[in-house]
This record gives sequence, structure tokens and C-alpha cells, in this order.
Amino acid sequence: MDWALVLWLWALLYVQYCRRGCLGCLDKERTSLLEIKASINYPNGSSLPTWKDGTDCCNWDGIKCNNATGRVTEISLGWAREYKLGEWYLNADLLLSFGELQSLDLSSNYLRGWVDHEGFNRWSRLSKLEHLDLSHNSFNETILPYLGALSSLKSLDLETNDLEGCFLSKELANLSKLEVLDLRYNRLNGSLFLQGNLSKLKVLDLSYNRLNGFQSPQELLNSSKLEVLNLEYNVLNGSLSLQALCNLENLQELDLHSNELEGSLPPCLSNLSSLQLLDLSHNKLSGISSSLISSLTMLRFLSQSSNRFEGSLSFSSFANLSKLEVVELSVLNVPIRIIRTALQHIPIS
Repeated sequence: MDWALVLWLWALLYVQYCRRGCLGCLDKERTSLLEIKASINYPNGSSLPTWKDGTDCCNWDGIKCNNATGRVTEISLGWAREYKLGEWYLNADLLLSFGELQSLDLSSNYLRGWVDHEGFNRWSRLSKLEHLDLSHNSFNETILPYLGALSSLKSLDLETNDLEGCFLSKELANLSKLEVLDLRYNRLNGSLFLQGNLSKLKVLDLSYNRLNGFQSPQELLNSSKLEVLNLEYNVLNGSLSLQALCNLENLQELDLHSNELEGSLPPCLSNLSSLQLLDLSHNKLSGISSSLISSLTMLRFLSQSSNRFEGSLSFSSFANLSKLEVVELSVLNVPIRIIRTALQHIPIS
């Protein structure tokens, strides 16, 4: 046996192994993570104490790797930056090292924006990223082109940021795999303008903004698989906003609590045959037909309190609603909750 050849082969295998990191994770990924740590701690923070040079980054807090390849697949850095350090600008180029990254959580870090040297188009390198959480930061709408390059995203959380103006989702038009989009607690206003291929979207949360309607009733219809739509605490008004919802036949939850909707509910809402939760409370609605209510046979929760409904209430409207558990309404302007299982009236504040 040629032992020199055997040793040479072993050496070659060792070099190949070390290309992915003799310490478990790839050297370039460990280096980028250490630079991210330094950025988070600038100028004098003490976060991420387990992140130490010379150790396997796959064992660091908030990091998960593929066991076979040692590639980083998950980075969870929620609440990593100390409050006393103030706002943070992350070098976006550091994220481009993680070609196998599937989940990234940078929430609650006082992130104001990116320090960008390579441009947002390079973000297409993150071709495996499916879940991105940027909630509770200070991003404005300039973040959208970066996000639009992440074509593999399935969930995107931008809750509690500084997005404002009309939400022009043309910049997110390539996110054809997106299933969950959370835009709560921003400053979006005017008419919502939806554009692009969002046909797989299942959950859309736009609550706690200042939206007053949809630019066209047809714009929401592209989201044919939408199951949850939360629009509470906006300023939606008029019947056009409601007409835009009538063809969302897969919708299971519709929350319109605390808007400025007026008039009667359009009969076409009976198309929402999968609806399980319908909250119309705290609006200015004046009419709701018994036939509409009775057609929503999957309802479990219905709230229509604090509106301008007049006339008598027929409980026969609920006869076909065998799954209904809770009804909230107003009697003489007093909010009442009726619970089927308890057979009792409970005042609610």
C-alpha cells in the first residue's frame, strides 16, 4: 500500500472539510456573524456573549445550522441590541454570506435602515429565505425594494415600523410565494393599492393604520386564497370598501372593528361562506339583513355592537348557524354578549 498516497488523500479530504469550517460552520459565515455582533454592540454593548471567535457558530445562541453541511439556516436576533445604544444601521452586505438562510429575525432592535454597499438586487442571493421578521423597528418604505428581491419569502412581518403613505405593493410583486404579510401599527394611509402576484397570500394584517379604502374593488381579488384579513382601527368608509371583499370566498376571519363604515352591509357578503369570525363593531352601519347572517353557516363569532342598527332583532336569523358560539350586539346602545353554550347575557365594556 502506498501510504504516501493514503496520507495525501486524507489531507485532501481534510482540506475539503475545512472549506466548510473545521469548527462546524463555514468560516465566512462565522466571520459575518461576528461582524453583525460587533455592529449590534456598537459602541459599547455586551449582547451575544456566546458568540466567540474560535468556536462553532452552530452552537451560538440564536443560530441554527444544517447538520450535514454546517451552513447557517436560521438567525434569531430579536431584542439583541440594548435600548441604551439607540438606533442601529446594519451593514446589509453582511447578510449576503448566508446563501442557505431560511429564517431571519431582526425584530425589536431599533433598526433604522441599512448601510448598503452592493445594492438591493444582490439580495436575490438569499434564495432560500422563507421567513423574515423586521417588526418593532423604524424602517420606512425604502426597505421595500430589498424585500422585493426575496422571491422565496413565505412570511414577512413589518409590524410597528414607520411605513407611511399608500402601500404600493408593486415593489413586492415578485413575492409570489408569500402567505403571511403583517403590516400592523404603521402609518399607511389613503387607499390601499394592491398589485402583483399575491395569489398564495393567506393572512393579511393591516390593522392600526389610516387606510380609508381600496383604490379599486378588484385589487383584493387576486388574493384568492386569503383566509384572514384584519383591517381593524383604520378609517375605512363607505360601501365600496365592503364591496371589495365580496369575492374572497376562502376568507375565514374578517375584522373590521373600529372603522367608519356607513350604510347597509352589501348582500354579496353572503359569498363568504367559509367565514368563521366577523367583527363589524364600532362602525356606523345601519343595516344588516337576516338572510345575509343566516347564509354564513360557518360563523363561530359575530360582533355587530356599537353601530347604528335599528329595529327589532329576530333570533331566527341565527337558527341555521349551528357553529355560532358568541354574538355581540347592542340593545338600547348597551353592548351585550350572548354565549350559546352558557345561555346567558354578559355585559361587555
